[in-house]
Amino acid sequence: MGTAMVNVLGAMLGGAFAVFLTAPALILMGLLERFGPVYGKRPAFKSWLKGFAFQVVGISLGNVLLMFTGPWLPRFHPLWPAMWVGAAFVFSDFLHYWEHRAEHWVFWRIHAVHHSTEDLCSTSNFHHFTDGLLFAAIYGIPMSLVTHDPLAGIWAGTGVQIWATFTHSPTKLSIGPLNWIFQDNRLHRIHHSAEPQHWDKNFGAVFQIWDTLFGTSYRPARGEWPETGIAHYREIERITDYLARPLMRYRIDADRAAKATGSYKEA
Repeated sequence: MGTAMVNVLGAMLGGAFAVFLTAPALILMGLLERFGPVYGKRPAFKSWLKGFAFQVVGISLGNVLLMFTGPWLPRFHPLWPAMWVGAAFVFSDFLHYWEHRAEHWVFWRIHAVHHSTEDLCSTSNFHHFTDGLLFAAIYGIPMSLVTHDPLAGIWAGTGVQIWATFTHSPTKLSIGPLNWIFQDNRLHRIHHSAEPQHWDKNFGAVFQIWDTLFGTSYRPARGEWPETGIAHYREIERITDYLARPLMRYRIDADRAAKATGSYKEA
């Protein structure tokens, strides 16, 4: 068996391991959003299952990227490894904030597949096969630079993924005033809102502080829980649409351009 095939199989096993680590959080959040949803809006099991399938694909593809790039990355020997690993994680989250903003303006047609989700639930973090590649590059590569642990990238990505099960879930679970520092499901719900006044807000994955620093924070009012999805762009159901839609122009392109110039009007 060739080296490339061994790397691919190893990455697939790494992806399965990451999914296995994430599974308890997915099951817990699935139960909480099923039996304790906000305003009684329970996500459909079909939505949960579809999201879970994309988790497996996305995490596995991300690990393929790390397996092939890992041997070529320079390695540093920090004096205080734990401090540097923590700093690398914070830096990765900072990178993710700006990458997420780029997805909204440069790669919107791909990212729109994720935002088209109308039945947002705990497994909704991945909804396009490219998501796992970006996720692995942003969190896995910086972690690999400051540690020789081959699982460091997986541990970092898995930690963020577990947090994402909460931020996408319509559960009543709350972190209270800690959401001034960390993202929670109420803040991230605003990010996925179908309402134009909420567009391009609350980009952070783990930390909310980036949004506060760079002027994209939106603090929802009590009871503010908007519908999600994109007008004129229905949630994708077929595999062929996942591949084809990012290549096609839709009214959403014009909508975002109009919003940027202040000339957007709802149909």
